[in-house]
Amino acid sequence: MKIRPVILCGGAGTRLWPKQENTQAKQFIDFGGWTLLQKAFERINNNSYDFPIISTNLKYLKDVKKTLKKSKIKKI
Repeated sequence: MKIRPVILCGGAGTRLWPKQENTQAKQFIDFGGWTLLQKAFERINNNSYDFPIISTNLKYLKDVKKTLKKSKIKKI
């Protein structure tokens, strides 16, 4: 039996910046070639895990899909 990961990908990350600069959620910030969401996908991209369930909102859907493609995860 495989583990089915549930990834919660929402929120604005407003505690990271002053209000005038909060333009990007923390899961999509580029930390020198990787993001927090990419790291989560790397951890689950092996045979121990079933396809993930990702909970996000429409605002982040495009970014999530782009990260899925980059991480080579095809089934969600």
